[in-house]
Amino acid sequence: MPTLLVVVGCFYFGSAIDALLIEPTALVIREITIPSPKIAEPVTIVFCADMQTERVGNYERRTLQKIKEQNADLILFGGDYIQGKNDEENRQLLDDWNQLFREIELDAPLGIYALQGNKELKQPWRDMFKDTAIISRGLTGSIYMDELRITFLSVRTSWAKRTIVDKIYPEKFRIMLGHMPVFAMAEQEADLLLAGHTHGGQVHLPFFGPLHTNSKDLPRRWSSGVTTLPNGGTLIVTNGSGLARENAPRIRFFCRPDFWVIRLVPG
Repeated sequence: MPTLLVVVGCFYFGSAIDALLIEPTALVIREITIPSPKIAEPVTIVFCADMQTERVGNYERRTLQKIKEQNADLILFGGDYIQGKNDEENRQLLDDWNQLFREIELDAPLGIYALQGNKELKQPWRDMFKDTAIISRGLTGSIYMDELRITFLSVRTSWAKRTIVDKIYPEKFRIMLGHMPVFAMAEQEADLLLAGHTHGGQVHLPFFGPLHTNSKDLPRRWSSGVTTLPNGGTLIVTNGSGLARENAPRIRFFCRPDFWVIRLVPG
């Protein structure tokens, strides 16, 4: 019995250390290759969301540097960059992010786009990207480039189970980017759907998965990683590179922070 108690105690102590001190900044770069007959030349996309921080520091700098090192053709940010305790703190966070973005100088031939998250709804969030190459997108709409058509969803649109119709250039590979993944529960004519907001649940239990999806009605298995949808589209929900703040526990357990490198190839 004493030996068992020691083993159990060590397990819980080790788990606490991992959840509180190790996993929250143990950033993982996840990769996936998606073949498509709509793609003639390979395209590399970096997708990152939920940087959600109360302090822009060394970890955030390392994250942006790792994103830059991927030499992506297209960089997409999925919203929720700040979470200060009040408007004054959020204003400072926006300024700090702007300084960091200007220092790192991200570059991508097909562009860098940043979506609005629910944490930025009451903030002048576009100031984060002032004097940078990053284009902010807050409204629902599509852009067209080479073999791609990218549909950006507003926060409200991403929260709705509603099909988003876009009949222009149907031969192009369609990417849909929304902050919340609820939009993927509607039948969408898209090849790749990207979302964040869930933080992957932050806490995963073996044989059960995430304890909480942070999105209404979303199947738990959809809240983290890759899901092949009934119509053949690929849904990717990032765990996010940051953490939930305020009253949420600042922990991760079997759910490391991440960003995605997505390689579109002919197929």
